[in-house]
Amino acid sequence: ASTHGSQSFLLSNGLKVVAKKDSSSPLVALQLWVGAGAADETAEEAGLAHLLEHILFRSSSERGTGKLAGEIENLGGRINGFTSRERTVYHMVLPAAHVKTAFKLLAQMMQIPSPSEMSEAQLQKEIQVVLEEWKQAQDNPRSLVTSALFKTAYRLHPYGRPVIGTPETLKRITWEVLSRFYQRWYRANNMTLVVVGNFDIDQEKKDILEFFGSLPTGNTPIRQRPPEAAPEKPRLHILKGQVQQAHLMIGFPIPKAGDKAAPALDLLAFILGRGESSRLAQSVKIAGGLVSSISSSAFASKDPGLFLIQAQLEPDKTTAALRAIFKELSRLREEPVSPLELNRAHVNFVRSFVEIKETLQGQANQMGNFQFLYGDPDYEEDYLKEIRQLDAEKLTSTARTFFKGENFSLSLLVPEGATQLPGDEEIASLSGVLEHPPLLSKRNGGVLRATL
Repeated sequence: ASTHGSQSFLLSNGLKVVAKKDSSSPLVALQLWVGAGAADETAEEAGLAHLLEHILFRSSSERGTGKLAGEIENLGGRINGFTSRERTVYHMVLPAAHVKTAFKLLAQMMQIPSPSEMSEAQLQKEIQVVLEEWKQAQDNPRSLVTSALFKTAYRLHPYGRPVIGTPETLKRITWEVLSRFYQRWYRANNMTLVVVGNFDIDQEKKDILEFFGSLPTGNTPIRQRPPEAAPEKPRLHILKGQVQQAHLMIGFPIPKAGDKAAPALDLLAFILGRGESSRLAQSVKIAGGLVSSISSSAFASKDPGLFLIQAQLEPDKTTAALRAIFKELSRLREEPVSPLELNRAHVNFVRSFVEIKETLQGQANQMGNFQFLYGDPDYEEDYLKEIRQLDAEKLTSTARTFFKGENFSLSLLVPEGATQLPGDEEIASLSGVLEHPPLLSKRNGGVLRATL
């Protein structure tokens, strides 16, 4: 199938290939998307998907030696990978002349080393590397406040578990557990290969078939994840740590990526907290001086997600900052966005998509993401059309539906000695403005809004 320049085809083992020729650069970007991440682990397996990514990086043409990155660098390229809640992605960029070698290495990489090729001692060494990463995350305030928020917002659903796992779960992982997870999810029909760059698609079809055609296929398990019950009152998680400033994160439950409300939530996140001209930056940071940084985003995936607001601030300004944040959310619920602001948001939102595609890797990432979430690598056109069709009324009704005073989760990381932190009741009363905005009083036919 070909639309807007990308072609998709399936190998007989079920591997999906999305290819797009772009001759503006002498490079090619390759990404292999595996539909398995931290949310596919059992509680005892936490950290397994990410550890497996590490293990596969060690395989290469000289099995188990960890020379793969070196081999790609010798070709003038670079390789990396990441694991998230739903997926594991292996990506590389290199001169287009070496694309065949790249296919060969990437396909080899997808084969787990056998215990004879990689000893238990080497596995333990790799686990130590991940434990070091875990330690670094403990020193990263943003990482701590994010995992606290997800743990608080998702008590039942596996999105609540840290992608990296915990020292307890990591130390329990054996070869057997690892290879069982690999057999379960690393199937050709659970993978998508994305290729963007200066190459001949028909020629490369042969190479892809040669190297990826033998990857095993099989039924991946049906996912049965417990749905998360919406909070009936705010869920709070306050942590103390070795930090200079406080770090705050708020999450409101939202539907999954394919839901019809998703584009409006994305545009609301943009209006509210993307860049210095956004509402939160203007009112809470610049005019109010209450935070040193603030932003908002929508985490949307295959299962219901979160509308996130995050900020860095002085601990003693927490209550005032929360009041100001809830006031901005209340404004979105009560007052239509002006035509001027709506137009600016549309233009800048579309521009942000253009900027993403300035690199081959950005293009591959976007196509892989759209394929993963919507089953269509070229979904961008439809998606931006939906964004452009959003009017002020739709944004107001979406804000009313999702920004509620009782159903958010909040995590707050503060310095060890911090006092005067808002308690449950105070936070509940601050967020009450979302349900009960100050009364409007009519005067001389105009509307006067009480200040919050």
